[in-house]
Amino acid sequence: MKAIVATRYGPPEVLKLQKVNKPVPKDSEVLIKIHATTVTKGDVRMLGFDVPLRQWIPARIFLGIRKPKRNIPGIELSGQIESVGKDIKRFTKGDQVFASTGFDGAYAEYSCQPEDGSEKCYDNNTKEDLAGGGDSYDLVFDAVSKNVLVAGRH
Repeated sequence: MKAIVATRYGPPEVLKLQKVNKPVPKDSEVLIKIHATTVTKGDVRMLGFDVPLRQWIPARIFLGIRKPKRNIPGIELSGQIESVGKDIKRFTKGDQVFASTGFDGAYAEYSCQPEDGSEKCYDNNTKEDLAGGGDSYDLVFDAVSKNVLVAGRH
């Protein structure tokens, strides 16, 4: 499958489109074919390793010392269940879902997610609407409130 991969910390230019192995769901996971995703404040901060100084050491341990431990970024997604692990009760193949990945994995064609991290979609929402959860709205609000995004300015 194709995925956007970050092999080091830095600006968006460190992201590269690469072929990677398609994930296989564990017994308690669902495999989602991703239709839409977002860019969140968390994605931007983790990629650039923009953390407060007092959190630097714990963040390096959690995120990766010299490069990201989880090299496929992306926090929010929507898509369709392609397969389910044997312990899954709430979903079946073909269900439309949205999910929060926790910290990574949405910038790819497929992602495995735990059952409790995904929710079913309803007919009146588009895939794009559902991918844009709270974190992406917060990013836009923050940019508008700081005059980074201003109508008419390019």
